[in-house]
Amino acid sequence: MKGEAMKPFILMALSGVLALTSCGGAPSSDAGGSRPTARVTSLFEFPEIATGAKTYLQFRDPAGKSVKQEELKAGETSRVIEIQNLGTPLEADLSAPLSFKPADATVVQGPTPSSAKIYGLAPIIYADRNSNGTLDDGELLLMTHDRVLYSSAAFTAAYSQAVGGKTMTTRVNAQTGWTRLEHYVYLPRDSSEYKRSLTSTVDRTFYLHKVTPETSM
Repeated sequence: MKGEAMKPFILMALSGVLALTSCGGAPSSDAGGSRPTARVTSLFEFPEIATGAKTYLQFRDPAGKSVKQEELKAGETSRVIEIQNLGTPLEADLSAPLSFKPADATVVQGPTPSSAKIYGLAPIIYADRNSNGTLDDGELLLMTHDRVLYSSAAFTAAYSQAVGGKTMTTRVNAQTGWTRLEHYVYLPRDSSEYKRSLTSTVDRTFYLHKVTPETSM
């Protein structure tokens, strides 16, 4: 299975923390007024990179397409990246605020405002064992359930879905511009319902880790 078949960017969301630092506040437009731009510096932390196959930090769009990747060096444990250099989303790249919602999920609270548009990227690290420069089955090393998110407007929403015989209710609270959308989930004692939040946060560091399911941190 090729990497392009991976889940949408937010459904994989449930782990460490990603860090973004905004230089200059809210995003502005380019000369044409149609593209949001922002200087957002992020720190990506991960376990020490081993020697051997070339290893890359890659950013994938909601369709599973690689937007950008950078080669990591053996022994490296972090990388600083300015998010705006990953590419500014065009109007055509922006999606509805709950575009990442699973098809079988039920909307509990519709997005407010519904006019908000989003664009998200999933950071992953893979070892290019066959040296073809792209993620293939068996090459994924590390991921994070947090996402790099651009939103055209602050919005809130909620939906629920069946996960592992239980219900998981997800509440979304996104802020305007580029943020780190942090994934947090827990199961209250004596409860059959997971509580999950996807929240824009001022915390500015991504922690990439081994693959874990949605219902774990």
